[in-house]
Amino acid sequence: MPLPYRAWVLVEGDSIVIDDAAMHKPCMTLALARCPHLNGQMGYVACLVSMEEIIADGVPLVQMIDFSYRASWDLRKVV
Repeated sequence: MPLPYRAWVLVEGDSIVIDDAAMHKPCMTLALARCPHLNGQMGYVACLVSMEEIIADGVPLVQMIDFSYRASWDLRKVV
């Protein structure tokens, strides 16, 4: 299932996206409900973001060409 233009990510601190996973709302809801590591005690915040708001290893995600390696994601701003 392709992601929509805007998707959900989990953010730690002020802008660090945990894992490089953007999810649909039902998937985020399921992950938060079932995963013991995402149970709310870690302080992660669910944010609805667009691809323009995600920076992957210093490059806007929309400009990424090579997805063959695991990039570290950050947000330009916290939503």
